Amino acid sequence: MAAPPPGAHRSSHRYALRHARRLQQAIRPAARYQATYADDAEAARPILAELLGSLGEEAHVRPPLYVDYGSNVTIGARTLRQLPPHRR
Repeated sequence: MAAPPPGAHRSSHRYALRHARRLQQAIRPAARYQATYADDAEAARPILAELLGSLGEEAHVRPPLYVDYGSNVTIGARTLRQLPPHRR
């Protein structure tokens, strides 16, 4: 078996750090969305719009919401999204 190229370990470590930062960038607003939604669903909408790639007019997403990045998610107009109990 050939030895990995010099610096391969550092490269994969940098990738893992970038990936972790991107996850945190989605986890924080998702947590803010869920906490705000519990008190005021309308006040939570701008947080959701910031998190997602696109949020259609009158779309409604009920927590819990789990995303890896968020920016890749598009929700169309007048969509209601609620995960079934077995998916929570």
